[in-house]
Amino acid sequence: ACRGQELDSGVKLVERRMSRTQTDSSTGNYKIPTFADILIAFSSVDGFYSFRNPEEGTWFIRCLCAELKESGATTDFLKILTRAARRVALEHESYNDLDTMMHEKKQVPSTVSMLIRDIYFRPKS
Repeated sequence: ACRGQELDSGVKLVERRMSRTQTDSSTGNYKIPTFADILIAFSSVDGFYSFRNPEEGTWFIRCLCAELKESGATTDFLKILTRAARRVALEHESYNDLDTMMHEKKQVPSTVSMLIRDIYFRPKS
């Protein structure tokens, strides 16, 4: 179903060439939607608290860094974000026995993806 009345004219991209030599052949121009290839990762769901350990940092960033370290060179970034979200959801729970409102609470990160390709962080050779 439609989500509005806006129309997207897109963005024209020009394929980069490694050579500085110009030719009369096709330039490899193409067009993508304006909002293509945007990824937004949030540490929690909209409206919910995001937990942080004062010494070790946020649950989300710690889990994301662990996943990047373990499989960042071989796994696409969306899968890494999914695995990091699972770690946050299953391995973390707040502890605050002085404030029952903040005790034993959970968190799950959320991702908004408009990617049209996989993202990999390949090691430099």
